[in-house]
Amino acid sequence: MTDYRITFDPAANGFVFESETIVKGSIAVNIPADDKRKRQFISLYLHKADLEEGISFLLCISADKCVQVNQALFMAALSNMMKCFQATSEVSELAEKKFRKAFPLAAEELEQFKNWRNKHFVHDENSMREATAFLWVAPEGCENSLGGLPSVFWNRAPIDFIEEGRRLEVLMKVLLNFVLDEFDKLGKNLIEDYGAKSREELLTYETATVSLATTTHPDKERGIKGR
Repeated sequence: MTDYRITFDPAANGFVFESETIVKGSIAVNIPADDKRKRQFISLYLHKADLEEGISFLLCISADKCVQVNQALFMAALSNMMKCFQATSEVSELAEKKFRKAFPLAAEELEQFKNWRNKHFVHDENSMREATAFLWVAPEGCENSLGGLPSVFWNRAPIDFIEEGRRLEVLMKVLLNFVLDEFDKLGKNLIEDYGAKSREELLTYETATVSLATTTHPDKERGIKGR
């Protein structure tokens, strides 16, 4: 895994990538659109970004913050993690079965937090919150049979977001290492295949382009470049 120093050059109206692993003067070209590994390579890197951001949320949880802020940070981190296991039109999901098999102890933690997210925080299904509706029957001799308004009582299981945040952080770090390993394996596979091709053949591929992210059209799919 190599992280690049990326800056925007107004004069060239483009991005400048800097890294000790890049030979000066190299030209960026797209991985061919018909190579299915391209989508997976992009997806793994985006999962890495989501997990790192989620861990940074958890590191902000502290005893001096109100419970609502700690809960919001915890839920944001949990959402980032579970996002990695959901496929979209643009991103491939992580191989959950492969992760569970490789890390059986972490798999138990994953299942618990998965249920917290899916069946409590996002969809209200499990027993982490209980509710009942009831009527008040008036004492004998009262004019009305009802002694009060229809009522609802609810309660929620208390969560120590500081302690649970630490547990979630450990799990997300294990998952992050899994993602980095998968990314490196796929990267080596790409190097083996494309490193065997001539410079002339590689230059026939489409020039790589990078688009600036925007909030202008959140309803539209971004599309993998060169697809």
